[in-house]
Amino acid sequence: MKIKIWLSALFFSVLAVVNNANGQQPLFSLLPAKETNISFVNRVIETDSLHVMNYEYLYNGSGVGVADFNGDGLPDIFFGKCRRL
Repeated sequence: MKIKIWLSALFFSVLAVVNNANGQQPLFSLLPAKETNISFVNRVIETDSLHVMNYEYLYNGSGVGVADFNGDGLPDIFFGKCRRL
């Protein structure tokens, strides 16, 4: 399974380089956690019973939601984890 993840990461990295080869500015840039005040990690620890062969979507995560949930005019970000650690 790790080889699939590695190959997927390699594919998307190459795709990003090829798409940016025409000299256009990227749409997004990576910002440090100190600047965004967002620190989120979805760690998945495989066990004998919790692994990708039993749970096909184990590495997909639960998702992220961005909206003005509290009405203050700022976007609120909610992250979902696969499981509690």
